[in-house]
Amino acid sequence: MKLLPVTVLGLGLAAVAATGLPPFGLFFSELTVISGGFAAGQLTISVLVLAALTACFCGMLRQFTRILPGEPKARGGDDGGRLDGAPAMGLLLGGLLAFSVWLPQPVLDVLHQAAGIIGGEPWS
Repeated sequence: MKLLPVTVLGLGLAAVAATGLPPFGLFFSELTVISGGFAAGQLTISVLVLAALTACFCGMLRQFTRILPGEPKARGGDDGGRLDGAPAMGLLLGGLLAFSVWLPQPVLDVLHQAAGIIGGEPWS
């Protein structure tokens, strides 16, 4: 955290996205699957999925709490600055966040067609 604070921020946000926390799209899909399972009366499967997601979140959280605030190891030379890679991480995380809350209409149409095919509607 002391050596690369912007990188730590980017890695932390990526961890939040990978674990499926809001406001990223994975959260909404996990929530939909779990609530659909409960609504369909599949309590055992829904609870197992919820337990697996909780275990994954706890495992990732444990690893990141060891990595992110850790003390930097002794290095031979300084080969980069504190902001190296920050623009690339910001662009990727920004795109992920943007597409988590908004999708262009053509992409949304394709997703609706795919859902219709899976649901048994005839493809046109």
